[in-house]
Amino acid sequence: MVVPFSETAVQPCSYDLHLGTSALVEGPEGMQELDLSEFTEAYPYYMEPGVFILGETLETVSLPDNVEAHVHLVSSRAREGLNHSLSGLVDCGWHGVLTLELKNILKYGYIPIYPDLRIAQLTFFEYAEPAQQPYRGRYFGDSRVSAAKHGQDLLKL
Repeated sequence: MVVPFSETAVQPCSYDLHLGTSALVEGPEGMQELDLSEFTEAYPYYMEPGVFILGETLETVSLPDNVEAHVHLVSSRAREGLNHSLSGLVDCGWHGVLTLELKNILKYGYIPIYPDLRIAQLTFFEYAEPAQQPYRGRYFGDSRVSAAKHGQDLLKL
């Protein structure tokens, strides 16, 4: 269900996810592309206080039609002042790279981020029967970070 898969990412009741290389950062002109591939643990990108970033997971997730997952920020990142919005439901049948909604909620401190940073966890829930309507929506098959896509529920500015 997770590619690439790593035994070291398996936790007692979850699976660790890592930050990928593509991101979108909010600026005065809206969401701008941010290539994280040039940053490392030794030379990270520093999120300023209040900054909002859409980041992608390194891993691609492919759920069967009878399994849903929930995305949770790892507690170490939360204790460092990083926040992940509560859009953490991954529907049965989902396939693609997950987009993470990240915000530095610190008032003064900068938060270092870089590709392969352990950032979130997935918990899985298996059902006896497949979902009647497995996910095949507008984000299905995303291969990189994605901003809000047009649809009936998209807020208009």
